[in-house]
Amino acid sequence: MAYPDRTDLARHGVSALLLEEIPVGDQDEALQTASDEADDYLRERFTLPLTSWSRSLRKHVAVMA
Repeated sequence: MAYPDRTDLARHGVSALLLEEIPVGDQDEALQTASDEADDYLRERFTLPLTSWSRSLRKHVAVMA
């Protein structure tokens, strides 16, 4: 499961106008890949999968995507 959603991606990652040109499947793939990368770091300190997470994590993973 991706931490951010497409709304977070538009808010923190890529301008909504640019996202219109990117297929939804590609957006979802980018969000999942960035979430997987975040998990690589998080698993050193937390038991995964996380059951809840902060808006800050959503923001930072959206920026990564």
